[in-house]
Amino acid sequence: MVHPGKLDIIRHYLEPYYPGYIAVIDIAALKIRNDLLGHLIVDQEIEELEQIINQYIEKKEFSIRVGGDEWLLFFPNHPEKQLQSIANKYSKKEIKLTVGWQCEAKDKSVIKKTQATRDSTLYRGLKICYTSIKNNSEIETKSEIIFNNVNCQLGSDMVNCPISVINIIEKHKKKAWQSINLNLPKIYCPFCHHQEFNWIDGDTSLFGAYGNCNQCEAEVSFSNFCQLVK
Repeated sequence: MVHPGKLDIIRHYLEPYYPGYIAVIDIAALKIRNDLLGHLIVDQEIEELEQIINQYIEKKEFSIRVGGDEWLLFFPNHPEKQLQSIANKYSKKEIKLTVGWQCEAKDKSVIKKTQATRDSTLYRGLKICYTSIKNNSEIETKSEIIFNNVNCQLGSDMVNCPISVINIIEKHKKKAWQSINLNLPKIYCPFCHHQEFNWIDGDTSLFGAYGNCNQCEAEVSFSNFCQLVK
């Protein structure tokens, strides 16, 4: 949702230019990107998208960043071509990764380690929602509705809303945002190769965990890792 102070700025600027279209641009899977790449690289991607948006904003058009990875834009004329160009240009870049998991197990005084790795690609993508707007009185309601839609996960169905026409542009809708354990062989115990564990603490979906092998009862420490391919 747009902060009330920013809504006032938007209303003040747009007053002379209605009717038109408002759009919200959202970077898909920002949390995954921060977890895998780190905030520094993701901040650079955000700055790059800001520059791309500015390339396609003309006189009497408007862009304001309203969140960590969200922008609200206004266009006096139908914006499909410009928005598609923004999505295409930003999503063109792909990031090559080496991803994997590593497991260390201890049984009495003996320690064994094993790991699995594979090459992976992290795709950049956007979700953009836009709709027509007639005047300032519609700004809050319609911006809230398109924010609700754009905040759905990339590829999810549009949430129900009272607007009859809302347009969505998605890049990489059908491509997996590959987390670091996706499509890797299932973790196994370095001692007995058993694949079932009693996890005491942690999150095996992304970060790792600690527990015991259900078969040999070895103490197991499991973690995922990710490296940029240079």
